Amino acid sequence: MKIILLGINSSWYQSCLALYYMRAVISDIPHEVEIQEHTLKNRHSEILEILSVSGPDVIAISVYLWNREYIQKLVPEIRKLLPHTKLVFGGPETDALRSRIQTLSSDVFIIGSGEGAWHRLAATDFAENGELDAEPTLPLASIPFCYTPEDKANIGGKLIYYEAGRGCPFGCVYCLSAEDHRNEIRFDVNNPSDLARMKQELDAIVALEPRTVKFIDRSFNIHKAQAHAIWKHVFGLNAEFHFEIYPDLLTEEDLLLLEQAPANRIRFEIGVQSTNDTVMQSIQRHSRWDKIMPILQALRSRTRINIHSDLIVGLPGETAASIIRSFNDLAMCYPHEIQLGMLKILPDTPMQEIAKARGYLWQDFPPYQVMQSDCLNFADICSFDDAAHAINLYWNKGEFDLCFRLLYQSMEPFDLVKEIMALHKSLDIPIHSLERIKRFRVFKQLLQKFPDISAAFREDCLRSNIVYASL
Repeated sequence: MKIILLGINSSWYQSCLALYYMRAVISDIPHEVEIQEHTLKNRHSEILEILSVSGPDVIAISVYLWNREYIQKLVPEIRKLLPHTKLVFGGPETDALRSRIQTLSSDVFIIGSGEGAWHRLAATDFAENGELDAEPTLPLASIPFCYTPEDKANIGGKLIYYEAGRGCPFGCVYCLSAEDHRNEIRFDVNNPSDLARMKQELDAIVALEPRTVKFIDRSFNIHKAQAHAIWKHVFGLNAEFHFEIYPDLLTEEDLLLLEQAPANRIRFEIGVQSTNDTVMQSIQRHSRWDKIMPILQALRSRTRINIHSDLIVGLPGETAASIIRSFNDLAMCYPHEIQLGMLKILPDTPMQEIAKARGYLWQDFPPYQVMQSDCLNFADICSFDDAAHAINLYWNKGEFDLCFRLLYQSMEPFDLVKEIMALHKSLDIPIHSLERIKRFRVFKQLLQKFPDISAAFREDCLRSNIVYASL
């Protein structure tokens, strides 16, 4: 049978790991399998033309937050064009999609980790219909390596995703992994054959020339021995590796190892979320700012790791003043990037029931973004969303690092964000995007209030190859 594995990615530089897993787990069954990846910018007609020419017996579609509405509109058109093609749906938004489309008796819906169910379905030549039980699932360690050298033509230069562990013990109420209590690792690094396989797989991914290798593990450093083995190996590889870590778990031993990482090799995503410990307890994230802060400071001062840190707007019990204090606390640790994200009330997470009980308002459609919390009204949310764009434009690009460090000696970090927002409003310049030369011109105008910073600004210009006299 001819099978198309169809992915709709959010942008051109993304790839869909699930499709490569699905191909790998049925490689022992004599089906003809083709991966087709598109983006939300593709017109439906473009995808339909490619599917029509392919003439598949089965189309398996991966459904996520970012593509569910797109797929919801695409499916009826596929049915018109290919009425005898069987459709199989999997991914986190599969249940939500099923309730919003006209289903056929031949459709298949796989809920949960679907590698095992997908293999069983393919082994029957897709004779089963309806909802398939994901149990028994395939252990992560038993799933074949999913990439081939030929994939370079499709995913070279893009984010390539990889997974070394499944499950998360922390149960943060807003997270899809809140009730995922698995504790699986891909490699037993004390086993020489596993360690060799780990190195072979990482080498094979780097050979695809990725933009970044992004590990999707929720808290990568939970499994310390595996984390250390992977870090040691990737230090010597020519690619950027992205890891989401739980900062409280980092130790002096970890820091001593991470000091060896070359520049632009390791990127950490660190979910601070809030520096208010009471708020953190309310979301069942058992982190304490007094433990996180010295870790962030040590990573910044002792290593060459790029640090991306997250704060969330709209958490239960968190006021505007608390969010601003969290930003000020975090900014003084000087992470390379700060993402001020709006809370998402995701289906099938404990946060949904909490939000209902506390009178939240949120979008009924992806990304399910908060509109009102128990402490913030809609205007507050919009203001913080604008602040997030200002932070992204002027902090996260790293162009004004020297200026920020000097300015923060005399003012609170969020006060500077408000100054930037006010200047944009007075100049009638959108805060959402701005080309680099215009950012420097706006920042130069901002610094008219701070003449003592002019020398630092000239140096920031020099670092960014901006001719000061041209501003």
